[in-house]
Amino acid sequence: MRTPIWLRILIAVDLLVIVAALAIGWFSSEIAGRVVEEHLIRQASRKTGEFLEGQNLPFTDTLMGSLNRMHGTHFVTARERDRAVLGTSFPTELREELDGRTDSLGAAGVVSLGDVRYRYDSHLLEIRTEPYGRETEPARLYAFVPQDEFDDARTLAARRIAKATLPVLASASLIAIVLALTVARPISKLAARMQATETGRLDRLANSESTPTPDGARLRGPREVAELACAFDRLMARLAQAQTDLARHERLATLGRVAASVVHELRNPLSGIRMNVRVLQEELGDRDIHSESLDASLREIERMGVYLDELTDLASAPGAAAESLPLRLGALALVRLEALAGSVLAVFSGRCRHAGVKVVTGTDPPVPHVRADAERLRQVLMNLIVNALDAMPSGGTLDVSVGFTGGRVRCTITDTGAGIQASERESLFEPFVTTKSHSAGLGLYVCKRIVEAHGGAIGCHNTERGAAFWFEIPTAVEPDEPGS
Repeated sequence: MRTPIWLRILIAVDLLVIVAALAIGWFSSEIAGRVVEEHLIRQASRKTGEFLEGQNLPFTDTLMGSLNRMHGTHFVTARERDRAVLGTSFPTELREELDGRTDSLGAAGVVSLGDVRYRYDSHLLEIRTEPYGRETEPARLYAFVPQDEFDDARTLAARRIAKATLPVLASASLIAIVLALTVARPISKLAARMQATETGRLDRLANSESTPTPDGARLRGPREVAELACAFDRLMARLAQAQTDLARHERLATLGRVAASVVHELRNPLSGIRMNVRVLQEELGDRDIHSESLDASLREIERMGVYLDELTDLASAPGAAAESLPLRLGALALVRLEALAGSVLAVFSGRCRHAGVKVVTGTDPPVPHVRADAERLRQVLMNLIVNALDAMPSGGTLDVSVGFTGGRVRCTITDTGAGIQASERESLFEPFVTTKSHSAGLGLYVCKRIVEAHGGAIGCHNTERGAAFWFEIPTAVEPDEPGS
């Protein structure tokens, strides 16, 4: 016969409460006895002795009787030199018994007088040998308390604890039943979800209301059981996400194959158009004629070139997801990042002027070379600058700075746009993630792959006036070496 879980918890909790009550009762009775001993014996003997020591009073039976009526404790005074009793609050028959036993009394202990056991404590004091005299001698003031008073204190504490145990036991039983019943709910849900997994309804499970929130708020019950159910739900959600990722990778692979053919068909005509536009600019320049239309056309051609480069990255690994393979770089050479940034800014000078964007550049010398694929880094710079300009449609300030720190050259592009939403920051560098309606969401993803292929890092953060995107590349030589 299997014992139900609620009954097991109930028995365990009740046993725990009973054992705890017995232990607390025993400790409480001991503590109560010690407290009584401290207050009734030690405090009585010491405080009373300290008070009487400064008084010119005869230590007689009358004085001891008065102290007994005041404190409810028997007092005895005996000379220290011969242990003779000077005064006592005990009856006459007990005094005779006490006279013969003062030599055996210590500073504190237990003694039987008549049919009663007493606990006693003492205080050493100086008393006058004669009333109103100046000479003193040592004496000891004893305080005696019946042992029954200590036993009564322990018994009273035990009774009160026993009275408090019954309602505590009842409350604990009720709580145990509630806790045991709450265990069944997450366990039953977990069993239902496992059964749903066996029937292959993974998508339904991932998109249903049973998918837990991060804090497990939808599952009520003991933490361990709720966490187990939440962990199972998270596992199912990850399996569903894995299916989604697999589909996304398949789309990337397909897009890569399509991109290869598109780039092949468009790059050569686009290069011809670019060359012809520049020839026209040169011919008009010889005649001192400046055409804004040609400038705008050249800018758009450069933008199309950026998009073709992005498609090239997707087509770099035909038959597989591009993000699963390292990016292939071209020929590496020594590159000055600040000079490369200046050449890219020159391409966008016309657009910045027409958009009312002020360009600010800065370099913290000395900045060493980096060993890199210049065209790839140019692609990164163009992407980041285009994004910064798109973030400032009504004008603003574009700050491009290059610095050196920790063996790396860092380039930072800062704008005065609306900044980056916190919810978007984690996924900005993922493929097909964009905040612009006219973008495919591949620019920052390609930038990240290019920078990481150079052994660098890329990131972004908000500033007081906008957003800042940065990337850093390891240096080729140290700044103090020749040629840097």
